[in-house]
This record gives sequence, C-alpha cells and structure tokens, in this order.
Amino acid sequence: MNALERKWVWNRLQSQPSPTKFEVRSKLQPLVTQFGLTLTENKICFPQPLCYQQRAIYVCACCEKLYEKSIRFSDIVYINNNGQKICVVLRTGHVFYFFNDCQYWYIYNALGYGNPHLITVWWWKFTGGFLLWWRKLFHNNPSSQNT
Repeated sequence: MNALERKWVWNRLQSQPSPTKFEVRSKLQPLVTQFGLTLTENKICFPQPLCYQQRAIYVCACCEKLYEKSIRFSDIVYINNNGQKICVVLRTGHVFYFFNDCQYWYIYNALGYGNPHLITVWWWKFTGGFLLWWRKLFHNNPSSQNT
C-alpha cells in the first residue's frame, strides 16, 4: 500500500460513524470472561498487566502504547461477530481479532508498511557499515591526529 492509498483509507476511517454502545457490548459480551475484558460505560479495558505473549503481539502491531490499556467505543469503526471470531476495526487502521478458541487476542495493522520495513533495515545496515568504515578510515589515521 503506497502513501496515497494509506492516506485515503485513513481519511475514510476517520469519517465513518461509530457503532452504538449497545451493539459493541452485545457483540463482545460472549468473550468478556474468556479474555478478562472489562466493559465500562465508554471503553473496553484490557486486563493488566499483560502477559509476555500478548505484549509481543502489541509490539509487532506497533500499537503497544496506543491501545495497551483500553479502546474507546468512539475509536471503533466496525465490529463483526461471525461465531468463531470477533473482528474490531479501529479508526487508526488497527484490526483486533478475538478468537473463541484462543486465549490471546491478535492485532493487525491494516495501514502498515509491510515489506518496505525490510528495505529500511537493509538501508540502516548499509549506512551504518559505511559510517563505521568512514570513521575507521579517517579517525584512526595518525596524520589526522597531529592537527
């Protein structure tokens, strides 16, 4: 997904209406005890502290600080319960999956960059290696230290 598509989808998510509190509560109620969720008047609260596996899922989705403690009902754009899983789409493009047969919930960043991340890692390795070579070449030279 390129930058223009990502911006278009993000703007579309921002303009979508939120489902009602009743709809969110009724669809999440069957899984509240399984995941230890708490439904307050205006948000879904996650159990604290999170276990190591759940924290790793948050880090991989790049939303560990954004939705670590709770999700406001106003951030939800779409919620679907098909019997096997509950899918919750948020305004930021994150998608939460709550499966009936699993003890963890999963998060997918729909607006993530995907493969360019590998290119970014390669670029930082290349430039870091170049800077180390440059430093070794010019800073360890005895003629440059006599100034």
